[in-house]
Amino acid sequence: MVNKCSAVGCKSGYASNGDDSHVTFHTFPQDAELREKWIRAIPRKDFVPSTYSRLCSLHFQPCDFVDVRTDSNKSRLQNKSSTPLRRRLKPDAVPSIFPNTPAYFTKTPGVQRSTTKATSSSRHAEECRRLEELEESFTADDSLSELSLAEIADKLKAQSTVPQGFIVTATDESVLMYLFRMTNDIPQVVKSVTLKSDMTLVCSLNDKAVPASEYRDLVKGPVKYVSQLINLMARLKSWLTDSSSRSLSLDIHSAINVLQTAIDNLADTDCDEYRKISFVIEQLRLTVKRQYGRHYSPQRDALQFYADNEGKLSWASTADFLTLILKLWNVLNVKTRTKGWIPFGLHWTGSLSFCGNLRHFCFSGNSLGSRDLARRRR
Repeated sequence: MVNKCSAVGCKSGYASNGDDSHVTFHTFPQDAELREKWIRAIPRKDFVPSTYSRLCSLHFQPCDFVDVRTDSNKSRLQNKSSTPLRRRLKPDAVPSIFPNTPAYFTKTPGVQRSTTKATSSSRHAEECRRLEELEESFTADDSLSELSLAEIADKLKAQSTVPQGFIVTATDESVLMYLFRMTNDIPQVVKSVTLKSDMTLVCSLNDKAVPASEYRDLVKGPVKYVSQLINLMARLKSWLTDSSSRSLSLDIHSAINVLQTAIDNLADTDCDEYRKISFVIEQLRLTVKRQYGRHYSPQRDALQFYADNEGKLSWASTADFLTLILKLWNVLNVKTRTKGWIPFGLHWTGSLSFCGNLRHFCFSGNSLGSRDLARRRR
């Protein structure tokens, strides 16, 4: 029995159509839902397909077919170009091409949705990749890698976003970015940024060094981009023009630098001024330390003990108590391998006494050097 196409105006299978050996014929599907789709797609009113009804391959899109190899001979299968193929419809294929009918009966195939972005993880990965490409394109002209100090200075001078007033110059070992003002006809550098040859920074404000912790959010480690230098210059300028923008730790560090300069100029390190200023410096440094990162000096601990126990304890009894503690330490330390030797190669052979008039404890005794220590151990 010769197969003939059931579509309107199609001559496939008829003798008048000539050679149609390349055309294949396909039965209507057994699945009721898919079969109904085929019937609705064919522009024939009240059409009911029979067991012998066929549709030719001319009414399907090329993507609706799959090629199946039907040759079972393994030797011929090695030469794929000569292996017989059989075209089969995909299980969900629906006819959509009807050239002998008005154009609105023919449906153009939609673009097949890509499955590479079907999951949320793949879409997130694609978004990350797009952001990385955007960041690379943004930082391509901002990078300082493989640039000499002179080229970095020229690049900064060409930037229109450099804060107004900054002067950029290059030396053999660094790039200087500074801003000065006139005070009584005398120029004074009020803020500066120094970029060293190893791409590290030194910043100053009013002749005082700025700790790196104050701009760690902008520059962490070596400088990599021009934008980091521009942002740092803008922050220094805002600190100078608006004091409220400065952090408390910056003002504390500035005070510490001033006081440290003062005690460095004192010749007598045993004077009361030196001790008082040193104590204030220690207290200021403790304010910018975290609770568990603080380290207290013996002078501070002694003063705290004195303040807590003023009028409560007798200093003579305190001296006796500390002497007892030293004796207990020597007794307990005998059980160790060092047998009473204090770390760092020293052994205490003195005694503890109390000086009531001066209100402090006096230690008297001698320490042994490394040679005496070795001789004693032998």
